[in-house]
Parts: sequence; C-alpha cells; structure tokens
Amino acid sequence: MEDPKDIDLAREFASAINRQSREGVSNTPDFVLGDFLADTLAAFERASNERDRTSGLARDGGDSNLLQHARREMERAGLEPTDDIMQAAINKNVMDMLQVFSAEEHSGFSAAYTLNLFSLLADFKPLTPLTNDPAEWRDVSTEWGGPCWQNVRDGTAFSEDGGKTYYTLDDTEKVITAEEAP
Repeated sequence: MEDPKDIDLAREFASAINRQSREGVSNTPDFVLGDFLADTLAAFERASNERDRTSGLARDGGDSNLLQHARREMERAGLEPTDDIMQAAINKNVMDMLQVFSAEEHSGFSAAYTLNLFSLLADFKPLTPLTNDPAEWRDVSTEWGGPCWQNVRDGTAFSEDGGKTYYTLDDTEKVITAEEAP
C-alpha cells in the first residue's frame, strides 16, 4: 500500500476500529485490521473495474462497448445523426433498450437466450404450441363473413373449425392440427 490516499484510508480505518475497541474482538492490532480493510477495498475496486472492462460497461459514465458498436453501425447505415423525428425517436428507443441489456451483464449463453425470448415476445409470438382450447380462439366470423376464429396468442393463426386445425398467414396452404388443451 504505497498510495498516500490508501495509507490515509488504512489509518482512518484503524482509528475507527480503535475508537470502537473492535481490535479486541479478533485480538488483532487496529493497524493490521485497517490495512486489511484498505487492501480489501482496493481489491474490490480492481475486481469491479475488471468486471466493467470485460462486460463493456464504462466506469466514466460513457457508453459501453455495445452502445459504442450500435452508434457506429447506425452512423454507418445513415440512421444517425438524423433530422427525421421518427427515426431519431426509434434510435433513442433502440439505444435505451441496448443500455438496459448492456447493464444486465449477460454471458454469451444468457445473452442469446434473452435476445431470443425478447424477440419472440416483442413479435407477439407464442412460446408454446397453440392448442384447441376455446379460450385461445376469438370468433371473427362476422368480420370474415363465414366461420372463422383468430388465435388470441398468435394473431396470424386462423381456424375454420373453432381451433381444432388452423393455418397461419405465413403459409395459408399448410393446415396445422392444434395440440389438445391441457
């Protein structure tokens, strides 16, 4: 411990330990405990800085590596800077979501899992197969002029038999049999 600030901190820790008579609890001199606490704090700061460095978080309040990447790519694509109010709002929304994602400090696996789950849900996709449960199907016969139900979990799925079989707008020729409701 050679930094004068660290030495002062160790002395302040030792003084506080002495004032509280805490050195007697462990039978360890206050200056040893003061050094230990200052060293422990320094080790924690090094670990935090390394965590932030490897996860891309900026300690100085700047952008993470992910946000820097996003800004570069948006500039390269001509999306930023922009005078277009709608594009500027979308850019801000995307950067806000990336800020939250970056702060979560995901590993490679959890990042991919999180992105996949988010993408499915943000795209209104179901996480499990559609079933023939009547509660999953909304009768839209009046709007369609004949027997027709739309799935409430996947708005692209339509049925002509109340949900027993259905097709999606992605492939209207392929008829899918819905799973039995639990």
